[in-house]
Parts: sequence; C-alpha cells; structure tokens
Amino acid sequence: MKRTTKAVAATALTALSLMLASGAEAALVERSFDANGNVQAIYDDVAGLTWLQDANYAQTSGYDADGRMRWTQANASAGSLNIDGVTGWRLPGGPMNDYRNTVSYNQTASEMGNFFYNVLGGTAGSNITTTHNANYNLFKNVQPPFFYWSSVTFNGSNNWGFNFGNGGQNPTGNSTSHFGWAVRSGDVGASPVPVPGALVLMGPALLGLLGVKRSRRRA
Repeated sequence: MKRTTKAVAATALTALSLMLASGAEAALVERSFDANGNVQAIYDDVAGLTWLQDANYAQTSGYDADGRMRWTQANASAGSLNIDGVTGWRLPGGPMNDYRNTVSYNQTASEMGNFFYNVLGGTAGSNITTTHNANYNLFKNVQPPFFYWSSVTFNGSNNWGFNFGNGGQNPTGNSTSHFGWAVRSGDVGASPVPVPGALVLMGPALLGLLGVKRSRRRA
C-alpha cells in the first residue's frame, strides 16, 4: 500500500508540473482600462511590458499633428501620458547592445529589438508591415518611416532609435523628428493568475496524498 501511495503521488505531481509548464506559455494579452471596454494596450507576459495598442498615439490624441517629434518632445509626451488613470508610461529602453554610430541588426536585448524580432516576428532588412506574425495585427497605426525613438541616450546630440522598416537600431540626431511608441513596465490590467480547472480538481487529491505521507512518517 505504501508503494502504491508513492506512485500515485508521483504521478499527480508530474501532472501538476506539466500543467504549470503549459500555463507559462508566452502570450500577448489585450488590456482595456476605459469605461467602454475598448482595447488600449497589449501586455507581453514574457517581457513583462505593456505596449500602447496605438503606435502613433501622439497623433491620435492630438498631442502632435503627425506624431513625428524630436527626442525631447517624444520623451516628454510618453512620460506625461495619463490614459484613463493609468500613468507611468515611457519610451522603450535598452540596453541597445551596439555602441557604434552605425546601424545594427538582429539586436534583441533592447525592448524594441525584442519586440520587433521575437514578439512581432520581424526579419532583418524587411519592413514589419510585410514580414511579421499574427501578433502584429493586434496593434494599429504603425507609421512610416517606421523609426521610433528609444529612451536610451547616446551622447549629447544623439539618442538611440529603432527602425521598424528594416529591423535596424542606431543613434540619430536629437534635432530629427521620429515617432514615439509608449510602453509601461508591468501589466496595467494585472489580475490573479487563474488556476486551471483540472488543477483545482486535483488540488484536494494532492493535499490528501501529502497528508497520508506525513501521517505515515509520524507513525
């Protein structure tokens, strides 16, 4: 009887591990925090980062005529956002990985690099509008010429940015005008992690088995 109990417990624990592993699969989650339930942001549960759904919110909100701004303006725009009570927005950060004043590709350490290649399925040298995965369709208003500012500084007159037109990142002059795509660390719609139904049913059985094991040890 003792061996049977151990075998059942081992099987149950194995099943539990498999369910927890499958529940950790990466996913983009739509988030809404307005009274009408409109999708406003997309949460990346692997990077732990929330992206505004609108890639040119500066124009949509009326902050800027076309959304293209100098770095200081784009940085200030992102930092001042208050969308239905949600604050703490910023431009995507680094590390940018390559500190030469040249264009570099396949850099995924930065938040925009990871987003372009790993999240949206972009390819170096290709425009994100032509080469992407299904995640790309969750977002709107990705704008040409597809160069977006990063929050990472390069030197006194240049700051880093990322080109969604070809997957390259490089520093560029602060006096040039580019787009800003606001992000926020963490999940703006965070809620308790749901427990799979099967796990709920299995929970009492696991606790019972552990209880049996403890009682046997005491005996």
